[in-house]
Amino acid sequence: MGIALNLQEARKVYPNGTEALRGIDLVIQEGEAIGLIGPNAAGKTTLAKLVVGLLEPTSGRIELWGSRFGQLPRSMKEKIGFLPEGGSPFESLTVEENIIFWEKLYGISKIRGEEALKEWGLWEFRKKRAKTLSQGMKRRLMIAQVTLHQPSLLVMDEPTSSLDPVVRRTTVDLLRGFANSERTLLITSHDLFDVERICTRIVILRRGLIVAQGSMEELQRKLGATQQVRVETSVPIPEGLRESLEKRFGIKPLAANELLFPTGHNRGELIRFLVESGVDINLVEEKKETLEDIYIKMVKEDEER
Repeated sequence: MGIALNLQEARKVYPNGTEALRGIDLVIQEGEAIGLIGPNAAGKTTLAKLVVGLLEPTSGRIELWGSRFGQLPRSMKEKIGFLPEGGSPFESLTVEENIIFWEKLYGISKIRGEEALKEWGLWEFRKKRAKTLSQGMKRRLMIAQVTLHQPSLLVMDEPTSSLDPVVRRTTVDLLRGFANSERTLLITSHDLFDVERICTRIVILRRGLIVAQGSMEELQRKLGATQQVRVETSVPIPEGLRESLEKRFGIKPLAANELLFPTGHNRGELIRFLVESGVDINLVEEKKETLEDIYIKMVKEDEER
């Protein structure tokens, strides 16, 4: 497998002075499924549009299969699929007519169009006009259209936004199947949970910069997601015992009757030490700060700016 997408110091400044991307370095191998997440105004949509040639970078370099977008031959450009966030099908056409339009545009067989309708659960709705469909079904029709020609690179901007839970789950399951193929997938999303279920690598974008990337486990380590144990005692911990706890276990009490320590510590030894020191235990509980907690904190911070 070679490199499908290579961004080197990609920067985008809009005419009004907004710096949407501030130097992005990102390499995506063929066959990878990448989830690009981040708060509003993180630069996700800008990056997606740069990749498919709808925008030009202010500086830096963006290559698809080793070439700049403008230098790609038409045959290579036809291997790209793009789903915009606010896109919609042709409302006055039926579901089937929408697919037929794209069949003719791509020069592909009617059989493939029928396969796409069945693949995305649209076959029984094929005679309905697009304007009569629910928002979720319209979104699914859009996905069917952009995957109709079986692109080698599929870029999707918020594919699961505005979907009800049932349709969302079905759509995620279908995208997981697409991600398990040899095709390259780049998804932008606000939703860490959806991205986790679809993608093999997650890239967190914040204020125009990549702050972390990797698998869920790698991101948890990089961003300091922790799992700790909280111990609540029945009485305040005496000063002398506090000093012993810090010296022996490296633990500083959070409050007069509360301890918090990493799960790597020997929990049994610590509790036994407290009991033998005459301190009764009221509560022992796992306390986790998940990657989702950290991400939500980022989103709230950026929304409050």
